[in-house]
Amino acid sequence: QDGAAGGGDGDGRPIADAAEALTLLRTCAAVVALHPDQAAEFAIRFALALRRPFAVVPCCVYAAEFPRRRLPRTGAPVRTYEDLLEFLQGLSPGIRRENLDFEGKRAVLFMTPADLEGASPAEGRDA
Repeated sequence: QDGAAGGGDGDGRPIADAAEALTLLRTCAAVVALHPDQAAEFAIRFALALRRPFAVVPCCVYAAEFPRRRLPRTGAPVRTYEDLLEFLQGLSPGIRRENLDFEGKRAVLFMTPADLEGASPAEGRDA
């Protein structure tokens, strides 16, 4: 089977079947999200739930759309970009942060396969 990358034209191939999409998601090797807007938290939670390595570069905070987000240390609402990074890192103690070498929002939050070895399978799930 070609896989999601498909036939080499660079555009991949469309997935129209829900069962096929679910299989691809469940069997992915890693989760990668560059400026995923509102999906940043969910990309990380998804990777943690499946115990997959990930790299997520969050961009916008969307504080009004996520009023229940709270900082792990203080319980204060997530309002700034730095708050968002702290909140996302609080989803699992193994999440690391580095800055990529480009302009703009460039903090990448990630876990490698080795990082996941020590993480609890329940991390990333809502309590």
